[in-house]
Amino acid sequence: MQELYLKRQQQADYFEVFSDCETCYFRQRRALLFKVVNKKIASIEFKGPELIAPYARQCCSFTLRIYQQEVELYGLFFPAYTQLLFEYLEDLLENLYNQLRPKIIKLIVIETLAELCEVLSSEFLDLKKSLPFVSFNATIRQLIQDVQSRLIFRAQIFIIKDIVNFKPTPEDLDYPAKLTTGDRYDQWCKPLQKTLAFLATIYRCVDYVIFRGLASEAISACLSCLQNLSDLLAQKSELDACLFLLAHLLLLKEQLTPFDIGSTWQRESIAETEITDQEEPASYDLLQLFTRDGPLVPVPFSLPKEKVEQHFEVAYEAFLQFSVKYFTEFLRDSVEKNSLNKFSAEESLKSFRCPCLAELQAKNKLFCERLHLYLGEVKEEQELYAVVKKKVLDGYQIFCQNNLSNFDFSELYNSIPRILIYDKKIYD
Repeated sequence: MQELYLKRQQQADYFEVFSDCETCYFRQRRALLFKVVNKKIASIEFKGPELIAPYARQCCSFTLRIYQQEVELYGLFFPAYTQLLFEYLEDLLENLYNQLRPKIIKLIVIETLAELCEVLSSEFLDLKKSLPFVSFNATIRQLIQDVQSRLIFRAQIFIIKDIVNFKPTPEDLDYPAKLTTGDRYDQWCKPLQKTLAFLATIYRCVDYVIFRGLASEAISACLSCLQNLSDLLAQKSELDACLFLLAHLLLLKEQLTPFDIGSTWQRESIAETEITDQEEPASYDLLQLFTRDGPLVPVPFSLPKEKVEQHFEVAYEAFLQFSVKYFTEFLRDSVEKNSLNKFSAEESLKSFRCPCLAELQAKNKLFCERLHLYLGEVKEEQELYAVVKKKVLDGYQIFCQNNLSNFDFSELYNSIPRILIYDKKIYD
């Protein structure tokens, strides 16, 4: 066959003889092998969608072994790889693809899709990079693209169903009682838990640009949920509402650190296979961009980390404003209630000072307890309390100057810093 192969390039007759030999070889191999291979793959038990990853591993491993044996066998007879070999190998792989794809497009659990994507990518894609394996790699790559397309679709549904349309139960709003039980993760609100678990699941499974698009949608939905939950908590306790929002935004900021979603967007082409589903949501933005030749993903979103940072800054300023109000508003109410300015005697201020300082002490204790419950990190709590204390002292000074100008309020004002101390007893 070596001589025949060399002579075929010089004389047409030899070319025809070589082609006939090759055609006959592949005809016999198809007759001997294809039914056996198809029967073997069909006999591999599919135990359900949740176990599709081990099923796909079995199917791909068996097919790869047969594929490699066919390449080696062909090399025993023919001196070089030809187009007929690649066509034969593609036909051999067709049954593998036809077995897996119908199961892929029915998967609905994101974790299952991510696991399958990981198995195909890490165990089979480009496992062998020599020329004869180009067809096998192409088939695995097509399966991965099918899984990714399905994953993107199910991700859109997840974001809408589990985050955008999240309806809190009384248990979800049971703060601060919820912070006294379970581990730290269980104390997070469900939208935050689901968002972070979702991002961790898909991070390595889809193209980078697609991940950032999905991350931006999920984070935007999570931010909206956090604000809604804070608004509901404010109906019961404004202190809890402010700390809930601040603590969850701080957690979101910290947990996004491992995800590389902070650089500039690029337009990028991504190959895609058409996959349809009756459950497709109306606002399926990413898949609507797909074309047969692959989509171009533009720059439709601001960066996810920037969004979180902006919301955190707003919540932080709102918390500081509330803290000043929390520690000073009762003083204004007491002045109005006791008609303090109607009296000129300093005794009236002294009698007024004691109950005010006692109430301030009680408010400070509650504030410290709540701060510890929501943040749970001593260093963060003390740093935040120091900022709050400065703001509150400034607020007291302005209040006293505006409302107690007829009195020597220095004793009252000087007593306040001794009360506004971060209470370490909450750690006992």
